[in-house]
Amino acid sequence: MVILHYQQTLSIYYIVLGIVPDNLENLRELRELVISNSPIVSMTERLGTLSNLTTLLLQNCTLTHLPNLSGIPALWNVDLNQNRLSTVDGLTGVINLGLTDNLFTDIPTLVTPNTLKYLDMNNNPVRNMLAIISHVNLSRIFLRNATLSSIPANIDRLQQLRNLDLSYNKLLDLPTNILHLVNLNYLDIQFNLFSTASIQAFKTGFNEVLPNTSLLT
Repeated sequence: MVILHYQQTLSIYYIVLGIVPDNLENLRELRELVISNSPIVSMTERLGTLSNLTTLLLQNCTLTHLPNLSGIPALWNVDLNQNRLSTVDGLTGVINLGLTDNLFTDIPTLVTPNTLKYLDMNNNPVRNMLAIISHVNLSRIFLRNATLSSIPANIDRLQQLRNLDLSYNKLLDLPTNILHLVNLNYLDIQFNLFSTASIQAFKTGFNEVLPNTSLLT
């Protein structure tokens, strides 16, 4: 099914797309581009010329590469879930970033990292999350099943953080600074490698310092 709304929106669902052609750049007024459940062998390098684009959703498209997106300063909502991507370059003022079910080994760095508020990287082989500290205004982070073995000791720099999902990883411990996240409402650390004693220590610490945080162990 293909739905075309010229000037502002282009939505494509459930077709064998193959190649997204260069003439996509002709849609200069395009604000929203959605391609879902449509295999893409090659994405045009001209995607980065759609300077008015605010929303980019490329979901379940088997993508392995995207062109540099630095030419899209208005882009704030990006969802690239269920692809085969390991990098995404040129993101500037993005607020929401969805990267679930890809091949990222590192947290992407934005040109202006303080704009990012929502990050979903569930089901990626992330080696570490050190780069996440630069995104100081993050409110919600999802790193479920991301092969993590540690989190940054200075995680408390993320003072706007409200929701943090670290379940199904390989964590052995949590830094004590996590108790300095005064706005944290929800923390999921289920199915890691914590000892029984560590879990009890976490519960005690949160009960004393952050009693209103929902802690899932």
